[in-house]
Amino acid sequence: VLAFGNVVAYASGGTVANSAKTLGGTDETVVGINVLTYVDETALDSNSRPGVKDEQVLNVANEGAVAVYVHGDCTPATAVRVIHTATGVKYAGQFTGSAITNKSAILSNARYLTSVTGSGLAIVELNGPSFTLTADT
Repeated sequence: VLAFGNVVAYASGGTVANSAKTLGGTDETVVGINVLTYVDETALDSNSRPGVKDEQVLNVANEGAVAVYVHGDCTPATAVRVIHTATGVKYAGQFTGSAITNKSAILSNARYLTSVTGSGLAIVELNGPSFTLTADT
């Protein structure tokens, strides 16, 4: 299951063209954010988050504004970072307000439009479809 609100990457080994998978490293091709457009309540990932089942069509946003969950503080001046390697309750594909050494990366062509104190929902503006990841080392 690909959780809603997560950054997803191109799955070159997918069973159909244009397959997507959960982000797993800085060398992967980011395609956008898995956007919630309908809910299949039986589709939960291994962390009990709702998402899209294998072999279902998913809606991926690569341009425009999307609401996402951010771990930690962020403002419009904060670099948009995405987690590629899980650490505790911070799962791959989620956003983080600060660098996590060897586990997060800066996502290019994205910016926060709103602020969060602590952790919570923020609006991210995407200017894709071309994205790059710069590792936090």
